[in-house]
Amino acid sequence: MQLDLANKLEDAQYLLEVRIFAKRGDHLPNMNYYTAFGDIHLTLKNPVNGATVNYLERLNLKSGGNSRANAERAVEQDAVKAINEGMLYRLLYDAILK
Repeated sequence: MQLDLANKLEDAQYLLEVRIFAKRGDHLPNMNYYTAFGDIHLTLKNPVNGATVNYLERLNLKSGGNSRANAERAVEQDAVKAINEGMLYRLLYDAILK
C-alpha cells in the first residue's frame, strides 16, 4: 500500500481523522497500580464534502501504570500500536483497496 500526504486539503483524495480518548480506570491499592481505558475512532472522509467514507472504532482498550497519568499515557500508546498493527489497514482496505 502506498500512501502519500497532501500539504493542502484540496490536493487530498481522503482525509483521515484519528481520535483517541483516554478514560480513568480503577486504582488497585494493594498493587499500587492504576488502570485506564481508551476509545479509538478512525474516520476516513471525503475532503470535498466531508462525507464519511468509512469508520472504525475500538472501545475500552485497557492499560495501566504506577500512576494515573502513566496509565492514561500507556493506554494512548497502546491505542497507537493498535492503529498501526491493523486498524488503519482494515479501515483503508474496506473503503479503498477492496
